[in-house]
Amino acid sequence: MALLGVLVLATTVASQMPALSGDVPPSRCLESLVSIEAGVVPSSRQFAHAACGQGQPRPAFQHAPDGSCSRTTRAIAQSEIVSRFPEYGIDLVCPGEKLTVVIASGPVRIMREVTAKQAAWPGQRLFVETSDGQVLSARYEALDP
Repeated sequence: MALLGVLVLATTVASQMPALSGDVPPSRCLESLVSIEAGVVPSSRQFAHAACGQGQPRPAFQHAPDGSCSRTTRAIAQSEIVSRFPEYGIDLVCPGEKLTVVIASGPVRIMREVTAKQAAWPGQRLFVETSDGQVLSARYEALDP
């Protein structure tokens, strides 16, 4: 039996990045808005642009060897200045992130919480797992807040 409708992943990702004019480069450093544990995937919403000040900030992120998402290498204190991580300001889905699958067929919409099994950029397809263990393929679409 063929699935009718479109299978689309939807999530809301709000970046805290201020609008920049075309001639102002983004900052190399960020200020942590909250305390963050070691070993977690950072979110753009947890940081704001900041001046780097004197010297280089202590390294706080490591990009995953599989090319998915950066993780914190140490705990980060609230208001601490850190260097930018590669995914800052990008609506990237990381493995383990909770998302909502929206299945639409005509006027009917079914929404279901799933867990991402792989990283994906907006427009890319990825595998997700439902709470009962089913694995689905879906297209990731970031929604405006």
